[in-house]
Amino acid sequence: MDDFEKRWKRIQDMLGVEARGDRPPVVCSQRTLFGIPSRVEQVMDAIAREDEEKHRAEREATRQAARQPAARQTADRQSMDHQEADRE
Repeated sequence: MDDFEKRWKRIQDMLGVEARGDRPPVVCSQRTLFGIPSRVEQVMDAIAREDEEKHRAEREATRQAARQPAARQTADRQSMDHQEADRE
């Protein structure tokens, strides 16, 4: 039984239980029942994506800042090597 069939079976079972009166009806929207995201969920997902993008940009900036001193040291060494070679 695939996910769709399992979900549909669960929906049928829930509706049957409520129709027979075995338990009080559960308050939920069709959006929740069928997995359609609500506006609140969409907004929360957008906020989470923006937050992750911000943190990714901060991590990249930190990596770039760490690389720059190493690149400067390499460039300084190369220029010193060239100066020494010119003196000889």
